[in-house]
Amino acid sequence: MSEDFALGILIIAFGAQLMRLFGFYVDSDNEKVWRKLWWSAVTFFFAYLVFLGVAQYIAWKESGPPLSYFVPPYASITYVIKYSFYHFAFSYVISFIIACGLMLFLRFINTRYNERFLWREEVFMVGISLLVLGHPLWIVYLLSLSIIACIGGLIFFIKKEGRMSLYHFWIPLSLLTILISRWL
Repeated sequence: MSEDFALGILIIAFGAQLMRLFGFYVDSDNEKVWRKLWWSAVTFFFAYLVFLGVAQYIAWKESGPPLSYFVPPYASITYVIKYSFYHFAFSYVISFIIACGLMLFLRFINTRYNERFLWREEVFMVGISLLVLGHPLWIVYLLSLSIIACIGGLIFFIKKEGRMSLYHFWIPLSLLTILISRWL
């Protein structure tokens, strides 16, 4: 179920990427647009996870015995919170921490070297992608991205055309990662 919500967020992000590509908003607004998308994705995603926890509580409470014994007054509310956290949110909390750490690292490196590695908004694309993929999929995503970067870098090196930008790969590859994970 969380994958469907993640796909929705990524489709919106991909739409924003296409809108920039076709000139619907100017480059000076690009970082602001992606920053708003990042915070919107964080807010909506964690609100969705809270909704799943509340829905779990209601499902147990309304179902009758024996499941109603998992909620108050028979059990502590902390059981429901822990259950919801471990079953719904844990992998996304890990990916959120990884996303924030990688975003800070990329921003630091990019600023230190006068923004020659990434465009400013790419940092937020990385964050959105890692956030919605969840714990095990972010590893597959970064490995796939590394392979694409190496192959693209080798092609650009052979052709002597400069550097390859991953700008157009961050969001589509995360979409592809989720879609492939559904089939495996």
